[in-house]
Amino acid sequence: MEEEPRLKHPTEKEAKFGRKVRFKIYFFRHGDKDGEMLSQNGVEQAQKIGSSLEPTPTVKGYSSQFPRARYFSENIVEMTRAKRKLNLRQGLDLGEENWFNEGFVNWWRKHGLKGYLDLKDQRPVVNTPSAEEVAARVAHHFLTQIKIPEKCYSGSEVTLVNTSHSGILEPFFIEALGKAIEKDPVNKEGKDFIEKMGGAFNTAEGFEVDVKIDENGEKTVKLTFRGKNYEVDFERLEELVKKYPKEYPQVFPLEKQEKQE
Repeated sequence: MEEEPRLKHPTEKEAKFGRKVRFKIYFFRHGDKDGEMLSQNGVEQAQKIGSSLEPTPTVKGYSSQFPRARYFSENIVEMTRAKRKLNLRQGLDLGEENWFNEGFVNWWRKHGLKGYLDLKDQRPVVNTPSAEEVAARVAHHFLTQIKIPEKCYSGSEVTLVNTSHSGILEPFFIEALGKAIEKDPVNKEGKDFIEKMGGAFNTAEGFEVDVKIDENGEKTVKLTFRGKNYEVDFERLEELVKKYPKEYPQVFPLEKQEKQE
């Protein structure tokens, strides 16, 4: 893969940046795993997704720090029909190894995703982030990618592939789409948010964000999940990012945990 260059150059009649730009941004839960790695089926899941994506001239992958997420993004990118495949970047906002220590894993086995989400801004165990903190980190990554098209050469078409995990994507969804899914649930019989969204993310499942900027510089953002289009609560995401800024510690200190308790 080549180093990341500037994207497609504009014609003389077009504004130099941020006109007639389209980004297809995907967020996936990694595929089936074998230990910390992708299983053969997980690799095949990624390859199937990659070969089915709408082709764009340029594609770039992102992932959490975990190998299974990295390889899932890499296999998707390799199977796309893009001419320019940029180097993968492992983003801390999509999942850090120190988020899932032994104490958290044991707690999760007992309480699961619902218990984690119910805690909201409270941490389940020492040195692990709350669901709200995790949502804020993903929100930072999401908002950053949504803004990239404004800085690209006019006429650019790009695909971004992000791979994360269950327990990370769902907290973000509550904040980004809570109101929208309450209004138009995937599962109309659902009692809580996870049920209303149709259940937690399955392996190799995700959502798509279509970002377009027209010739006048007007930007539209359409998020599609399980066959439905939803309006993103950008105001809430901006609030989260301000509450937990990028400088927020990557390792969550013991003394901060004790103060919150």
